[in-house]
Amino acid sequence: MNGNLQEGRDTVTFEKQGHLRIIREVPGEVCDNCGHFYVGSEAAIEIQKKVKKLLLTEQSWKY
Repeated sequence: MNGNLQEGRDTVTFEKQGHLRIIREVPGEVCDNCGHFYVGSEAAIEIQKKVKKLLLTEQSWKY
């Protein structure tokens, strides 16, 4: 990474056994050079909890 990180939000997708789930507006940081999105540790923990539920449903979840 050669850029600076800026606060931002992005969409994160998960797929398991052919089932795709989308989580929108996830807080994190975005590299202003390459655009790579980094999820913070607090958001990652929350996402892990929600993904288990999402993989069992037909809905998306907004962070």
